[in-house]
Amino acid sequence: MRQRPAYEFDNRDSEQVYGYMEARIDALKRRIQQLETEREALRSTLLITGQEEFRKVELQGLMKYMASGRAQYQRKPK
Repeated sequence: MRQRPAYEFDNRDSEQVYGYMEARIDALKRRIQQLETEREALRSTLLITGQEEFRKVELQGLMKYMASGRAQYQRKPK
């Protein structure tokens, strides 16, 4: 493991460092905005998909209920 001294000298002046930090902050803000947009798109997609899955399950339950009712109705008493 390479050990570094507790202090390191930076040859850049404060204006260069400030410019670099501002550029990094702007890049991170853009990335955050991209991720938030992607999250909202995924959330709406999952919401729609979840609703569709709920409807499928609900429809399957209804079909089973109807099938059991139909079977009982079609049975003839002996």
